[in-house]
Amino acid sequence: MVLTTDSVPERERFSFWCDGLLQGVLGMAGEAIDATPQAFDARITVWSGGGLTRLRGTADAHLACRSPREIARRSGDAYWLHRDLARDTWFDVPGRGQFVIPRGELILSSTDHPHRTRPMNEGSRFDGDYWVLPRVLLEPHLPAFGGPPCVTLSPGGAGSGMLALLTSYLDSLGEQAAALSDTEARHAGDILCRLIAAACGTAPPEQKDALRAARLAQIKRHVDRHLTEMDLSPGKAAAALGISVRSLHLAFEPTGTSFAEHVTRRRLQECRAALERPAASPRAVTDVAFAWGFASLATFYRAFRREFGMAPGDLRRIGR
Repeated sequence: MVLTTDSVPERERFSFWCDGLLQGVLGMAGEAIDATPQAFDARITVWSGGGLTRLRGTADAHLACRSPREIARRSGDAYWLHRDLARDTWFDVPGRGQFVIPRGELILSSTDHPHRTRPMNEGSRFDGDYWVLPRVLLEPHLPAFGGPPCVTLSPGGAGSGMLALLTSYLDSLGEQAAALSDTEARHAGDILCRLIAAACGTAPPEQKDALRAARLAQIKRHVDRHLTEMDLSPGKAAAALGISVRSLHLAFEPTGTSFAEHVTRRRLQECRAALERPAASPRAVTDVAFAWGFASLATFYRAFRREFGMAPGDLRRIGR
C-alpha cells in the first residue's frame, strides 16, 4: 500500500500529512520547522505480514514528534527499528538527550518512549526504513539493556560485522516481503528479531539458526548483484563479504544446494526469462548466455536442458 501527498492540493499537503498520514500511520504529530511548507511532498509504502510492519518513507523536512500525548492516544506495545537513509537525522530522546545519526545507522527504541526528530541539514529530507516489531516477538530475545531508552547500532561500532549481517537481511526482507505468505513472513520476522538481539549484544550462539539464515540471504543477495561476472566464485564472494570460504559453504549446507549450483540455477533463470521475451531481449542465445555469466556454451546448453527439459532455442521459438 502506497500513501502519498501527490493528489492533494499543494496548500493542503502539509496538513494532510500531519493530520492523516503521520498521525494515522505512525502515531506522531508534525510541526513546520519554519514557515508552513507550500508544496510539501511525502510518501510511505506500507507492508504488513506475520506480525511485522514495514514503513518505507520519504518526506520533506519538518519536525516529527512522538510525545506523551500521542503515546496516550495510541500505545504501540512494540519496538521501532529505524534505519536512516538520509544524510543526517537529528533526534531528541528524553533520558538520552540530543544526537545525530548518519546515513546507515539504526536506532532501536520502544514505540512508547517519546522522541522528536527532523532532518539535520538544510534542504535535506526524511528518508528511512522503519520496522515495527511487536514487543512479544522481539523482547524475549533482547539482552537486558539497563541503559538508555534507545540503542544506536552503528556500522563502525562494536559488533559491526553483526550489524552488516542485519542490514543485509533487512534489504533482502524488504525486497521479498510482498511475495511472502503470512507463515513465511512470521518465520522471517523471527529471524529478524533474533538478528536484532544479536546486534544488541545477545550471545551469538543463542541465535545460531537466525545467523545462518541471514548469512545465506546475504550471500544470495551478493550473487544476484554479480551474476553477470564470469569469475564469480566461492573465494571471490567470501572475500567480498568478509567471511571464510568454509562459512560460505556452511551457509548453503542446510539447503541441499551448493554455492555453485545456486549460481548456475540463478543464471539459468535469468537466461530463461530473457529467452521467453524475445521482443524485449532480441539478442542471440549465445549473447544471452555470455551476458549472464556463462563462460562455456557447452556448459550452458547442458545445464539449460537438464534444468528445463528443452534446448534454449526451443524455448525461444515457443515464446515468439
